[in-house]
Amino acid sequence: MKKRNICLILALALVMLMLLGCAKEYSMGTRSETGYKSSWMNLEFTLPEGMEMSPDSELFALMGVASQDQINPETQESIFEMLAINSENSNNISLLVQKMSKKYSEKQYYEAMQKQLKEDSFGVYKFGELTQTTLAKESFYTADTSVIMNGTTYLETFLFKVKGDRMIVITITYDTDTAKTQMLNAFSEYKG
Repeated sequence: MKKRNICLILALALVMLMLLGCAKEYSMGTRSETGYKSSWMNLEFTLPEGMEMSPDSELFALMGVASQDQINPETQESIFEMLAINSENSNNISLLVQKMSKKYSEKQYYEAMQKQLKEDSFGVYKFGELTQTTLAKESFYTADTSVIMNGTTYLETFLFKVKGDRMIVITITYDTDTAKTQMLNAFSEYKG
């Protein structure tokens, strides 16, 4: 199950890499065994019960680097800031920050992502409407989707936010609305 989740995340990351490609005030957040903090995003994430942070090695593999020293926010197109997984089921959450090679709104990004996912045939996607929401006092655009891969249906929620020359993409994969709510409620405003 974990390998399938990683494959799904890799597929989404590849699509997002194709869509985006100038750093301003961006600074990477910090991960620990129990959570994540980013002053730049004004967000904190406290790991929900039953979930664990993926090790640095998994995040480095997703970014195509071997170590933290190889991540240069000025040149790295995509930075996986966080990946948390529940090893008991398919529930996971990832937080990706991408430099934009051209100016995209959240709506344009979502439309381009839909087109790319349909073309790449990673699975059969059903895309929901893009709406606005608030996550820990920060405004995001969000869309609920589902994808059928190898006969299994995965529920996903995407959250998008343009910040400077970057796109913040939070992807939540879940099996129940309760699990989705639990992961969303794990976010809070940055306190330092």
